Amino acid sequence: DRVKLILEAIAAKAGSDPCVTWLGPQSSGHYVKMVHNGIEYAIMELIAEVYDLLKRLTEMNNDDIGELFEKWNSGPLESFLVDITSTIMHVRDGDTNQHLIDVILDAARQKGTGKWTSQDAMELQVPVPSIDAAVSMRDMSGYKEQREAAAKAFSPGT
Repeated sequence: DRVKLILEAIAAKAGSDPCVTWLGPQSSGHYVKMVHNGIEYAIMELIAEVYDLLKRLTEMNNDDIGELFEKWNSGPLESFLVDITSTIMHVRDGDTNQHLIDVILDAARQKGTGKWTSQDAMELQVPVPSIDAAVSMRDMSGYKEQREAAAKAFSPGT
């Protein structure tokens, strides 16, 4: 109660409502943030898979994909992650003038919150398959050399 007005004044807003509240004692907020991050991992994995399908199967270019994400962001899929995805699709690398998405390393690290969400869900016997898969994909992305070797060994026509 002593810092409520300060926190509400500096918090992000959803409409006019501050995105901050008291969640309970003894690290309740940290637990909620952990679960939030696990859900975010799943959404980011979904976005990555949608991007990959659009790029490889429809042969859409990055600008077209960005425009599609912009359209999606103006409807029921509106979210911070869809918005920044639509934006990044148009960004060009200052050195190469290629789309930035095509020159950044395709590997992600994690701080552990997605893994902790999966671990706790297993302890509680709550299935979270999308989060589990997202954590696994992040782990696998770190094995770039092995992924490239496997792609070469198992590519069509070999």
